[in-house]
Amino acid sequence: MPSLAAAALTAVIREDGTLRAVRVAAGGGSSAARRLRGTEQELEGRGVDATLVRKLQTGVQEEWPAFADAFASAEYRRLAAANVLAAGLWELRRPEAEAGRKNVEGGRGTADEAG
Repeated sequence: MPSLAAAALTAVIREDGTLRAVRVAAGGGSSAARRLRGTEQELEGRGVDATLVRKLQTGVQEEWPAFADAFASAEYRRLAAANVLAAGLWELRRPEAEAGRKNVEGGRGTADEAG
């Protein structure tokens, strides 16, 4: 069975803590994943904090044209993808990320019916 939502985020963390080369994508079910370029622009060049995580969640929910089917509403799919990506972005603040990892993939995989 296809996932309800799939999401990925990758970025480079610069020495000053800002994000560069941000790429965000969402998809799921029978829908092909697509990049969310507006959301990428919102994150580009900014440091990871609670405000940026909220911008990511809002951006995904507004930009991704999820679909509804017998398994989930479009709103639920957008919320699941936004939350998965927000969790991944928030992980970039962990001490080991701040202590020198330059290329960090914050993608969190997929959200399924149980999650």
